[in-house]
Amino acid sequence: MTVRLTRTSHGTLPESAGIEIDDNGRATGWQTSGNRVGRFARDLTAQEQVALDRALTSARDADAPAAPDPNAPKPPSGATEQLIADELPGVVLDDLATPPPGFKKLVRLLLSLRDDLVDSPLAAIELAVDGPPFRAELRHVGSEPVRVRIGTLTVLATLFKRNSAIEDSKTYTVDASEVEGPLWPGWTLPLVDELGIDTPRKGRFLTVSVGTPEVDALGDGVLRSVEFSWMTE
Repeated sequence: MTVRLTRTSHGTLPESAGIEIDDNGRATGWQTSGNRVGRFARDLTAQEQVALDRALTSARDADAPAAPDPNAPKPPSGATEQLIADELPGVVLDDLATPPPGFKKLVRLLLSLRDDLVDSPLAAIELAVDGPPFRAELRHVGSEPVRVRIGTLTVLATLFKRNSAIEDSKTYTVDASEVEGPLWPGWTLPLVDELGIDTPRKGRFLTVSVGTPEVDALGDGVLRSVEFSWMTE
C-alpha cells in the first residue's frame, strides 16, 4: 500500500513538505523550508514497518471521515495536512485539527517519520552554521544532484532573550547570481564569515535564516522559492 502525507502552507511564502511510503517500505520525503531543503529517502526499519501496518489497519477499520467543506473560508495564512493512501478515504486537516478516530496513529507516525527523514538526505541543500564566532554557509548534502537558481540572498541572524524578545540582529546580502543549474555532492557556498552576533547566554538562543533562493526541492523539475533556517539548541 502506498501512503502519502503532504503539508502545504499558504501565506507570503508558500511552503511544502511531504512523505510517501511505497509497497516496498521505501520512504521518500521533501521540504521547501528548514535547516535542509530538498529530497530525502531511506528504507523503513522492520519495527517501523510493523507500526505502519498496524496504523493502516486501524485507519482501514475506522469510519470514513467527513469531507471538508469546500465553501469554508480560508484564513490568510496557515497550513493543511493531506493524507492519501490506497484503500483509504482522503483526510484533510488544518493546523489545529485532530485526526479523525482511527487515523490518529497513522498521522502521528507519518509526521514522526517525515521529521526523521531529514537525517537521510538524498538530494538536498543545508544551511550550516558553525562557531562561535558564528559563520554560515550553504552546502550540498546527499548523493544526487540538486537543481537551483540562487540569485541574491538575504542572511538574517537574530539573538533572542529569555522572553523571545530580540536582543540583537544583523542582516547581510550575498550576491550568488552566478550559481544556477545542478549542484553536486561537495558543493559549498560561503555566506558570511562572521555574523557579528555574541554567543547566546543561558536561556537565550540564536536563529539564522537565508532566503529566498529557488530549488527543485521536490525533484519534479520545478524551481520553487525556499527558505533556510537554523537555531541553536
